[in-house]
Amino acid sequence: MRFPFELNKNEKLMVITFITEDQNINHSLICKNTEKFIRIEKAFYKEYPEYFDSHNIFSINGNIINKNKSIEENKIKDNDKIYLRNKDEDR
Repeated sequence: MRFPFELNKNEKLMVITFITEDQNINHSLICKNTEKFIRIEKAFYKEYPEYFDSHNIFSINGNIINKNKSIEENKIKDNDKIYLRNKDEDR
């Protein structure tokens, strides 16, 4: 079986796990270190469309993730956990 990833120089595969605040979701995705976080976010919403229309904040180690930066630029490492907080629930 061949994975749908083509690795270029300095690219590596990683696993990141999304966890919701209520811990109802604990979902892992495979990605490349060079991918923009916004693409990973779209993959998450494809699996969990009920979160798409919410105002969500993704964070790692207490730092909010910049969606326009790559996984690596956001200092996300292999097997890291990304926490999702729904700001709509704060209201």
